[in-house]
Amino acid sequence: MKKKFTAVFALLICAILLLSSCDLNVLSETTREDEEEETEEPEETVETIATEETTEAVPVTEVTAVPSETESPVEVAPEYLDTVPISDFLILYLTLDYESFELLTGQALYDMNKDGTDDDIRIDFNGQESNLNISVNGVTGNFPAYYFISAYLIDIDRGDDYVDLFVEDQGQGDDDVTRIFRYTGTEIIQLGDIYGSLRCNRQGQILSTRSYTKFMNPVMVYSWIEIMNGSIVYHQKDRTSYIGQTFWFLSEIGGGGTYMEETASIPANGTYPYNAAATSIVVPAGTQFTILDVSDFSSGDTPDWYYIQLEDGRTGVFYYMKSG
Repeated sequence: MKKKFTAVFALLICAILLLSSCDLNVLSETTREDEEEETEEPEETVETIATEETTEAVPVTEVTAVPSETESPVEVAPEYLDTVPISDFLILYLTLDYESFELLTGQALYDMNKDGTDDDIRIDFNGQESNLNISVNGVTGNFPAYYFISAYLIDIDRGDDYVDLFVEDQGQGDDDVTRIFRYTGTEIIQLGDIYGSLRCNRQGQILSTRSYTKFMNPVMVYSWIEIMNGSIVYHQKDRTSYIGQTFWFLSEIGGGGTYMEETASIPANGTYPYNAAATSIVVPAGTQFTILDVSDFSSGDTPDWYYIQLEDGRTGVFYYMKSG
């Protein structure tokens, strides 16, 4: 009996030890899993930080920045695609109060002559009398204007620190014109007028719709404008700059004020063919052509005609209705 009891007791001891071993193994595995989870948490935190850093918004101000007056003047013609509407560079629009379509006032406070004091700026436009009255700190001046569009302040003269007043006017013949005014501290002077809608790049080079031809790609730029030390300066590209180069038409030629006259004769300078001819043809959009010759043109303008060769070998004169 005693031997039997001893054997049973031994079996119980073994069972207890076996169970203890299983618990230790389970505990060990659980501990390892906990440790692995703890070691993975820093990796998740690092990934979260990296994600936040890569998605942080970075403000872009390159396009709307005012052209730098410290940059050297650019001697070559600007590329059309490097320019944006000149209003993208403005400082502020004048606040307008319309009494009627032809009678309005505009006001602003800003330091126009950089003397450290804000100037009291006011304009009064009277379309019935074609008059624009400008007043700055009580100094006044009267100037012609016809169909007021907008007025804003801009610093685009690379030769000084003045902030100028640009007044957009539709002009007498529906030909947009920007009138440029300066307050010197003692008087208001008109620097001049620039015709056409204006574009500009960060170097202060101005393009008007009169200085490039937009019916083809790439756009041909023939002249550009800068405001230097209170003067409006026109630059002209050489007449032969694009001869021999290939372009393609952005839209169909043969309607909407654009024409292509099939001919083997080059027109004389001073010829202004602004109507359809008996030999006019329709040229589909996307047609490639090569410039063979262009007419003479004045500074601030574009050629009156372009003698070209189409991709099928036909030659002729391309021209279009020009404003003004």
